[in-house]
Amino acid sequence: MARSVVIAKGSKSKSSISNPSTSPGLIPVMPAGTVGGDVVNYLASWRPNEKRLLFSNRRGNPYSENKVVQHRLWPILDALGIPRCGMHAFRHSHASLLVSSGASPKVTQAQLRHADVSTTMRVYAHVVGSEQRDAAEKVARLWTDVVKSERKSVSAW
Repeated sequence: MARSVVIAKGSKSKSSISNPSTSPGLIPVMPAGTVGGDVVNYLASWRPNEKRLLFSNRRGNPYSENKVVQHRLWPILDALGIPRCGMHAFRHSHASLLVSSGASPKVTQAQLRHADVSTTMRVYAHVVGSEQRDAAEKVARLWTDVVKSERKSVSAW
């Protein structure tokens, strides 16, 4: 069952407002007791509240972003040995991993709910790992194959 969630912060554009798409295939790979499993358990136990918030404090109001980061995110990152970051870093990571996995710029734009694909690619998508070197090596192999092919066709004359 799809659940609608209201984001307390204002949206920058109409394309920002949408139900998130998450693969149901992720649920089995997130066992209880893991960060992902805890998220799945939380979402399974979530109940609608008056303001339709995904996360709310005891009074039913939204947490301030810095409190969520300090009290929820940082302990998880510390436990996993990941450097501390803010919530916005996940948008950059998501965009970069999408592009790295072969998703088109348009799909990445849609996932981040950006109105303009150039914002997605210019600001959010970053080179991951050895992609730069791998791309250069692929081009070098292509050129090597072209040169070999040309030599063969010239020697065949």
